[in-house]
Amino acid sequence: MALIFLYASVKVLTDKVKVIGCNMKINLKKIKETKYKDFINVMLFFAGLPLLIWVISVLTNYFFLGRERTIKENIKIVKNLTENVAMVHREIFHKKQGRYNPRVVEFNYYSERLKDYITINVYLPPGYILNQHTKSYPIVYYLHGAFDGEKDHWFTVDRKESKSAHAELSATEMIMKNDIKEVIMVALDEPGGYFTTVKKGRDFEKAFLNEIMPYIESTFNASGERAITGLSSGGYYAIYFAVKYPKLFQHGGATSGSFFLGSKSRSILTIMKKYRKNLDKLKGLYFDMGNNDPGNSHSNLIIYNYLIKNKIRSRLDFVEGGHSFQVWRGHPKRFLKFCFNAKPVTAKDSKQIN
Repeated sequence: MALIFLYASVKVLTDKVKVIGCNMKINLKKIKETKYKDFINVMLFFAGLPLLIWVISVLTNYFFLGRERTIKENIKIVKNLTENVAMVHREIFHKKQGRYNPRVVEFNYYSERLKDYITINVYLPPGYILNQHTKSYPIVYYLHGAFDGEKDHWFTVDRKESKSAHAELSATEMIMKNDIKEVIMVALDEPGGYFTTVKKGRDFEKAFLNEIMPYIESTFNASGERAITGLSSGGYYAIYFAVKYPKLFQHGGATSGSFFLGSKSRSILTIMKKYRKNLDKLKGLYFDMGNNDPGNSHSNLIIYNYLIKNKIRSRLDFVEGGHSFQVWRGHPKRFLKFCFNAKPVTAKDSKQIN
């Protein structure tokens, strides 16, 4: 509004000056003949000049002096505004065309607890830019496997497509077809994949729950409904988080999960028995794996049968493939459908597998 007023004031005053200049060149005696019209213009000019100076001063103080803003910061504000407007136009265009380009934001977050940077990839669903101030979204966390980083697993961001599960493509397709609710997805990169074990003083569990997760959810407008899943040993940690913290995670999942049943202290079955009451608070646990993955087939069946026996909502799917991306690439679709199905379905009761 201030800019519009400034423009209008300059325009009016400029016109007044032109009129006054012409009249003064003709003859000063014509002031009487025009019934003091030009005299009034002169008075308006001198009355409006201080107002114009005041408006310019206010705008200058606001943009360059107020709130300790610098010229560079103001340029950055204008640039960000321009980018947001451009993103809004792109989203409207894609919505009209019935398609959407997946948007994945990648950034490094410095953790005070870990004293290190964590690479975080965040998938924003179709319509997020348009609705972020009026709508909140469920959030899904993805954990990678051991000895790898996220860049080899969940999202296709500057990496080989054969080494990605294409989670962002699967989610976008399902959202556009109204198969699932709109969700935000987050993939974390923890070198080595030690998500709960304190390794060399590095306690990722506490950093994730008390620092990283609150930062992500306050930045990207999450609703508070959460799911967590992972592949291989990342699946172990995902189920661990869901079972131990049911108030934080309502859904848990694993693909080709390695559950360490041979270890009494680390076994996920031991953890489930320890936190047995927590299982009743979960909305469900989902598992899938390849039919050619003998190293994990037996342990997944044991865990699934334990859950069914205790009447915990759960599902186990066997798909074609081994311990590879052939299986993992389909996991996001299956897991998202299990957790955030937009269409109510009537399914038969789960049955124990022998």
